[in-house]
Amino acid sequence: TVYSETITVTPTPSQPTITASDSDLSICSGDAVTLTAPIYSGTTVTYTWNDGTSNIGGTSSNQITVSPTANTTYTLTVSVNGCDATASTIAINVNAVPTVSATTATLDCATTGSSLDLGATITAVGATSYTWSGPNGCNATGWNRTVKNVSYEDNGGYTVVGSNAYGCY
Repeated sequence: TVYSETITVTPTPSQPTITASDSDLSICSGDAVTLTAPIYSGTTVTYTWNDGTSNIGGTSSNQITVSPTANTTYTLTVSVNGCDATASTIAINVNAVPTVSATTATLDCATTGSSLDLGATITAVGATSYTWSGPNGCNATGWNRTVKNVSYEDNGGYTVVGSNAYGCY
């Protein structure tokens, strides 16, 4: 009597390499980043993403988009036909958005000969670089904005956007 049995050996899948849509793995608070792993083939493939607290994003996708509010390490476990690959991790750093404030405009008076020149200065703080916009074609950079020879056309709102060393604004 001859007895035979077929044995199927399922190899352990390779460890996934996770990539991020932001290649330096650093985002600004409030931004999103997409994490991607290779696509595995098999009868049953699951992708389990974890943010250090709980599983997120279901189990069917090799890609997930996240918006962490603090530095977070994500772990991915891939299972192919019941065999788990070695888990992979990726750390995403979250940089704070600067809080920018501007002072109320102060008038500067200067006399030139027999005429009076009025100027206004607005100063911003809280960031490392600033971009100003406003009425009458006002576009400028720097921590303060001075408008010389103020006229009626300079009346209106001025906006300043401040960014930090990470480019967050």
